[in-house]
Amino acid sequence: MSQSLILNMVKTTWALATAVKTYFHSLQNEIVEQFLVDWPTAVGETRPLTPNGLPVHDYLPALETAVSPQTAPLVAQLIEMASHLHWGQTYNPEDFGNDFLTRYGWTELFGPRGVLKYDKIASGFLFLGPHIEYPPHWHEPEEIYVPLTNGAYWQKGEATPWHEHTAGTVVHHEPWVKHAMRTEKRPLLALYLWRGNALAQKSTIR
Repeated sequence: MSQSLILNMVKTTWALATAVKTYFHSLQNEIVEQFLVDWPTAVGETRPLTPNGLPVHDYLPALETAVSPQTAPLVAQLIEMASHLHWGQTYNPEDFGNDFLTRYGWTELFGPRGVLKYDKIASGFLFLGPHIEYPPHWHEPEEIYVPLTNGAYWQKGEATPWHEHTAGTVVHHEPWVKHAMRTEKRPLLALYLWRGNALAQKSTIR
């Protein structure tokens, strides 16, 4: 991987992270602001990750039909930069099946798996295609999701009803709380924030 490609990826990632921070502040949410206290103030140490794509990227154009006026600029920026970012998947076919993997992926801007190394908090984007359920799972880090698109449903806790959370809603999961997500006809793009221990640990699944 050439040095120029690495530098371009770092620059792209930092620019997107800066836009994400601005959006988080616009929510004026007390819990989000607690996470942002530990937001990195400079690029710092980096990883030589390569830009890549995933099958879920086939649904990038459909994101534009699911945004709100407030989230549209950030979603458009992610769509424009998607091919310049490193995307990953935590699970394998034995966990949720091959079909799940064709409609699932994430990109971490900074954190223990991101291009920008950081160990206090982690932040990035979760991307789910339409008509998919992210089954119940739980983990040690405290977590915030903010959906940037409409039409997704969330479940928190054992045997609780599904709730639709519209674009811009803050969804908070305390450590070890079981939760799940579900999409219908629209894909989901959501921001995430993690803090606590074991930020890179695979979630426990049912």
